[in-house]
Amino acid sequence: MTRADTAIEISGTLQKAAWEDDVLPPVENLGAGIWSVPVPMPQSSLRYVLVYLLELDDGVAMIDAGWDTDVAWEALTGGLQQAGFQIGDVKACLVTHIHPDHYGLAGRVREESGAWIALHPADAAILPQRYMQMDGLMEEMRAHLVHCGVPPEPLETMRGASMPIRDLVNAVLPDVLLEDGDRPDIAGWDLTSIWTPGHSPGHLCFYDATRRVLLSGDHVLPRITPNISFHPQQTVNPLADFVESLERVALLDVDEVLPAHEYRFRGLAQRVA
Repeated sequence: MTRADTAIEISGTLQKAAWEDDVLPPVENLGAGIWSVPVPMPQSSLRYVLVYLLELDDGVAMIDAGWDTDVAWEALTGGLQQAGFQIGDVKACLVTHIHPDHYGLAGRVREESGAWIALHPADAAILPQRYMQMDGLMEEMRAHLVHCGVPPEPLETMRGASMPIRDLVNAVLPDVLLEDGDRPDIAGWDLTSIWTPGHSPGHLCFYDATRRVLLSGDHVLPRITPNISFHPQQTVNPLADFVESLERVALLDVDEVLPAHEYRFRGLAQRVA
């Protein structure tokens, strides 16, 4: 048992068991109109991203989408079917941040369903350079690496190290920009967008005060911490932003945390202390 596990109460017991057995957890009805759908990430130590479905009177809203592979798409659409929905029933896709395992399939979901995609403005601003017109970013990365003292021999390899994941994103622009404190137009849900920069400049958590749950994306995970990296598209001090964001969410009145990876848990304040 890890130190993190001793500070929290694990509510996602099936997810935890699956994690320990190195298998995909089941699609689960969490109650209160929420479903969790694991979308696999082959060849990744994270194994899967947990996409959450929020039941609506006329369909479903999604939190995150998974990355853009056929295997992920089959898992996502299969999970929707287990929950009683089809891809055409998706009305909205609220994305916590633009990393491929969260944003990658959002464009395909919109193409198949007409759903609107929501993202924080800070992540939306860097999306074109990150996934669509990357020449400028590659030059900025070269200068960044030189500034950090990387010698010439590994420079080109390191500069393009992240390029393979570009193929895991259906690069589209969002329809809706959600600022800190905004309330997404999701009927029947008491959602508030909580801006939590650090892992990405525009990372969002979604807090439902009525259901007392925090959909935490990658910001708060039960066992590990997210990668807080420094690169040309980051904020000036992402680690300070991350710590401040942890302090903000610790004040929320939350019974259960629904993270994007691993398993659900209780004890938010203890986890981020």
